[in-house]
Amino acid sequence: MRDLSAISQTTSQGGVLAGRVGGAVLAAMRAQIPMTQEELAERLQVSPTTVQAWERGRKPLVNMPFTRLHRLRRELEAAGTDPGLLSLWDKALHADVMLAALDTRDPERHPLALVVPDRAATELLAWPLSGQLPRQLAKTNADLAVGRGELATVTAALREAADRADGDGERPAMLRRQVKYLLAKADDPVARQWAADAELADLRSPGDLRQWTPGWAVARSAAHVAAAAAGDLDPLHRFIDQGLSDDRLISANLNYWAYWAGEYPTPWNGDSAMTQPGDDAWTGTRLLGTLLRGIVHAPYRDLCAHSLWALLLRQRQLAASPARQSQIQSAVSQALQARGLAPFARQRLEQVDYLVRST
Repeated sequence: MRDLSAISQTTSQGGVLAGRVGGAVLAAMRAQIPMTQEELAERLQVSPTTVQAWERGRKPLVNMPFTRLHRLRRELEAAGTDPGLLSLWDKALHADVMLAALDTRDPERHPLALVVPDRAATELLAWPLSGQLPRQLAKTNADLAVGRGELATVTAALREAADRADGDGERPAMLRRQVKYLLAKADDPVARQWAADAELADLRSPGDLRQWTPGWAVARSAAHVAAAAAGDLDPLHRFIDQGLSDDRLISANLNYWAYWAGEYPTPWNGDSAMTQPGDDAWTGTRLLGTLLRGIVHAPYRDLCAHSLWALLLRQRQLAASPARQSQIQSAVSQALQARGLAPFARQRLEQVDYLVRST
């Protein structure tokens, strides 16, 4: 893929996290089969210490010749690996390419300025920084250990990269936005404080949200973080009022939600992809599930309510089946009973209920 080849040209030889994520997912897949390291080594005609080195990241899988990597994948698939884990492993290998290049000095060529990760990819990227297991690995014994010194090295490199990213263009804005998101989750108090300070600066000067600019995506992210981390809903409500003030902006918001939920088949190379027509690129089924969970549980449920209303207006067929109608109505009923729902969000959910009943 064009985005990953561009990143690989900047990959340093000594990225401290190189190979960790793909190796950890490989270990989880092997254990899920189940298969020992010795058994996998025998299948591949390598030593058990080689398998161990892959799984611990000492020999990054992304440095393996393509034919050997493809054979490893075939053996895992033939042994009965869960298809969902195999798909996640593909994302994990992409994450390793990005993690190996986090110390790239040119902000225009930094991996976080070249690719927009979806939720699954973001959770994989954040895993070695936060220690939080990605949700798709929740039922496995996956483990990824990063030393305190290694973590400090990586977070310092990310802060430096974001500080170098000057200007209002799309690439610098992407880099700063994604660095803030990752460092806000890092198991490093210095990194988290830096992210909090940077987020506060963005919240103080959100810019004009009534038209799409690279800063629009930054403001959307900052509003989410403020609602989730501090319970501050003012930036979220300002974003909904101004940033979703016309159909093009509402469509950009939905496209990004759909991308985040995993509806798009290929990675985006820039935030501006959300402004492109997305009707033929995604079905909305994954996004619907994300928003239904969001209106009940998310601290930014007011945005989820607005987005659910916009989604069902755009794709009425999502509420065509009795089972789906029941699912939507149940979530809406729970959300309407919750305290703290903004009046406009309550109105949107009541409109959702009407849409479902009239479908």
